[in-house]
Amino acid sequence: MSSTVTSEPTVQRYRWNVADLAPGDHLRAFDGVPPLVVQLLWNRLVREPNEIATFLAGDGAPEHSPWLMRGVREAVERIVVARTAGETVAIYGDYDVDGMTGTAILAHCLQALGISTLPFLPRRDVEGYGLHQEAIARLRAAGARLLIAIDCGISGNAAVDFARGLDLDVIVADHHHVPEHLPRAVAVINPAQPGCEYPFKGLCAAGIAYKLSEALLERFGLGSELAESWLDLATLGTVADVVPLLDENRCLVSRGLRHIGSASRPGMKALLAKAGMSADSIDAQAIAFRLAPRLNAVGRLADPSIGLRLLLTEAADEGEELATKLDEANRERQRLTEAALEHARQRIAACPTLPKLLLMADESYLPGVVGLVAGRLAEELFRPVLVAGIHGEVVRGSARSIASFHIAEALAECDDLLIHHGGHARAAGFTLAAGNLEALRRRLVGMAEHQLKDEDVEPSLAIDAEVSLRRWGTELYRVLATLEPFGFANPRPVLWSRRLRLRDARVIGRSTPGHLKLTLVDGHTTWEAIGFGLGDRYHGLRDFVDVVYRVERNDWNGQTGVRLHILDLRPSIG
Repeated sequence: MSSTVTSEPTVQRYRWNVADLAPGDHLRAFDGVPPLVVQLLWNRLVREPNEIATFLAGDGAPEHSPWLMRGVREAVERIVVARTAGETVAIYGDYDVDGMTGTAILAHCLQALGISTLPFLPRRDVEGYGLHQEAIARLRAAGARLLIAIDCGISGNAAVDFARGLDLDVIVADHHHVPEHLPRAVAVINPAQPGCEYPFKGLCAAGIAYKLSEALLERFGLGSELAESWLDLATLGTVADVVPLLDENRCLVSRGLRHIGSASRPGMKALLAKAGMSADSIDAQAIAFRLAPRLNAVGRLADPSIGLRLLLTEAADEGEELATKLDEANRERQRLTEAALEHARQRIAACPTLPKLLLMADESYLPGVVGLVAGRLAEELFRPVLVAGIHGEVVRGSARSIASFHIAEALAECDDLLIHHGGHARAAGFTLAAGNLEALRRRLVGMAEHQLKDEDVEPSLAIDAEVSLRRWGTELYRVLATLEPFGFANPRPVLWSRRLRLRDARVIGRSTPGHLKLTLVDGHTTWEAIGFGLGDRYHGLRDFVDVVYRVERNDWNGQTGVRLHILDLRPSIG
């Protein structure tokens, strides 16, 4: 539950939903932990003493045994058979960063065990998402006797049966929505499946690959140091796939960030250089917005094996060559995304009213950018958005949703209209015949209208707590940093402070409406603040303002400071 702060609508852009205070005895129960940190953890549903201790331990928190995961024991024993018999193992991943990194981890592990591997990533524009029968047949013809599906396969019943018919055993290691009927594989690894005792259900495919590798190394009597060298890959996949940065994911990413910073992998070193990043600038946000898009770009527009090769190469010159190709693909991805976004926004502007769910399809929307467009529109419109490209008689699309609408379950209820579908609560992919497009639109819109309340799709900000800046000073940044790494389910805290004195205000930047740059004073503390894209709010300001913001580090011209990143503001009342 949360309370709503009333607004002056002429200036305030969002509804401000401030989280309810945790009980007073809870806030005071943890010696040495500031009540603000306890409140932030309460908001993230981290409330039990052992959970709080584990969270604050960060990379010192214990990991869960991989043997608790259903299917791991059977998968390991089948891989032991492959090693003993000298079999070739195909690794069939997905074309996104999670699939690339999961494939790379397994390839590194199996090769370290002396097992011949055939890593394979499908092309989005050829095989599409999931296990593809023609690709399976090619891998079997190339000599594979065992296929490990990583980041796909949980809904690939027909494809797994096809592989069995070719005398090709299959292990499925996936983290997507678990269907009612599992594929008939040698082993199915998915922490969310019924009967799995693994305590943490939020691993991505790269995380599952890492845990499977830990089990394999233990089975063959090898040390954990080898698995540690793959933590950078697990971290890339975990952050890029937007899984909860809690529990074991938090531990893996906390440790893995140091490995990425050391850049011992030639391809990673080249990728960091191409992104203009140094070791001390690497955090989860940098991965999400600077590294992951470059790797994803080749999966969206070209051949994802370019990204996989970069993660596997041992040669510095090849790493530099591949990093350049990723950078070029990312620039093209940005251009195509902006063009599709502009087209979609124009169509939306022509709508007299907006339904609580949008499904937009057009011949001009490329498969590689529909997910990005859907994500941007869902953020802008505060409602589920599905964007699809029409390719002759087939429609392929991606969906992005909001917390109150489980998009993977919604698509599952439309199974009779779809050829393929799969995903998570907030993101999914789908394929259908063009003739079913309008029926799918009507059914999904009807479901959204029934399930979503009006307030679910209103522009709003979830605020963690009210803070007195005069009390904290710049120490506030250090205290909040104890909660890093930030990401999904552990977002960078959103705070609000009332009645800050406005010492200076100006609009900067050449674009319209520009950015709002402020100097704010509370007591004896002074804060620099920036509101990106809020230049049009300049004329509504008064001497005192209430501000919603994040506290962030500001690196500029070789200097490091702390500033407020303003999300919304209004004139103070009274």
